[in-house]
Amino acid sequence: MAPGSIIRIGDSVGISSSILVAGKSIEVGPNSLIGAGCMVIDNDFHVWGDNQSWKTEHVRNSRPVKIGAACFLGARSIILKGVELGDRVVVGAGSVVTKSFPAGSIVAGNPARLVRSTP
Repeated sequence: MAPGSIIRIGDSVGISSSILVAGKSIEVGPNSLIGAGCMVIDNDFHVWGDNQSWKTEHVRNSRPVKIGAACFLGARSIILKGVELGDRVVVGAGSVVTKSFPAGSIVAGNPARLVRSTP
């Protein structure tokens, strides 16, 4: 976590051997499950520095991540910066989520795509 960043985890959230890295903010809604080995990241970690070098910059390129209530993130899925998942979104194991999905979506793949929607 960068200084001043926020990670908010709702009630009854289950997290198994996963990482959440915030430059600005990550929010996880209540009753969500985050499977083993997942990564939820709101930044790119590094930016170009001087003389073709890399600098660590968690804040400059951060965009908040929001995960709704009762979501399920399958094992080893990756949620990247700027993503908003509505309530009850299911993310298939090993998926890389690069864009937002509305409530009731079931998504999978790299990059994650809509598989189907539920009511």
